Amino acid sequence: VQRALILLGLKQVTNIVIAVSLYSSFSKLKPNPYFDREKFWLHSAGTGQIARAFTRKLGVHFHGEEFVASLIHDVGKMVFDQFFSTEFQEILLAAKQNGKTIYHIEREKLGCTHADVGSWLLAKWNFPDSIVNAVQYHHDPQKAPEYKDLAAVIHLSELFCEMWGIGFDDDIKKVCFEDDPGWRILKKSYPQLMKIDIERFTFELNLEVEKAQLFIELIKD
Repeated sequence: VQRALILLGLKQVTNIVIAVSLYSSFSKLKPNPYFDREKFWLHSAGTGQIARAFTRKLGVHFHGEEFVASLIHDVGKMVFDQFFSTEFQEILLAAKQNGKTIYHIEREKLGCTHADVGSWLLAKWNFPDSIVNAVQYHHDPQKAPEYKDLAAVIHLSELFCEMWGIGFDDDIKKVCFEDDPGWRILKKSYPQLMKIDIERFTFELNLEVEKAQLFIELIKD
């Protein structure tokens, strides 16, 4: 542990411990044919890697919180999968059939979303307020009472991940970034956002997806 701290730094070691702990906690759940958990973990890790690359490109530092928050932004889905498996299966099927997002169908059927449940769980686990807030508002960063910038980064990073086909909501691929509330939040805080070539950045994400795949393989062992 001491050598890891020296070589990687406290934040990186914390990231790895969180990832391994979460994977271990949820890897023993009974299989759900409607919920591809391998895809779920790749989406989570992919969003984390993309968030790191995006903030580097933007020249913004969240001290590793962008990676952690992205990695666990959908942890509420695992709670639904474990404790409300029947309802969650119905939600996944409805999302596939009518083209709505899982997030909106959750609210219609359960009165709350995976973002609500995930943030509640993370608060119980004493995660920093910034991460709890970012997880709760990663679908609606404009509604965040604080830490809007971090929530916007998680939101946009997930959109980039969905564009690569690593996700569960097909309609997200049709998003126009410049009309997105997360984009507007970051544009206001960081005008340099407009200098980023989105098409080129999206093309470069292939490397980040490969890193995410490697990350998942490492935490499996």
